Amino acid sequence: METAMTQIKINLPVALKKKIKARADRWGLSLATYIKYLMVQKVEEEYPTFEASDRVKKDIKDIESGKVKTIKVNNLTDFFDKL
Repeated sequence: METAMTQIKINLPVALKKKIKARADRWGLSLATYIKYLMVQKVEEEYPTFEASDRVKKDIKDIESGKVKTIKVNNLTDFFDKL
């Protein structure tokens, strides 16, 4: 599954870029990868993620193993109209 990507151009003071680059280098990361990491950390602080319940985990396993039959739906509108 591919995730759509976009580019963002930002302007930073030279001193700040040097500090960020030094930290990225310390971790062996590119500047862009380190900035993405920082952004993800900030977003996760504000929007916590929750672990799936045991029931949901079991349902996923059942679906993946083939215990539960699924059907392919090409058009949701048509599918719901026929219910």
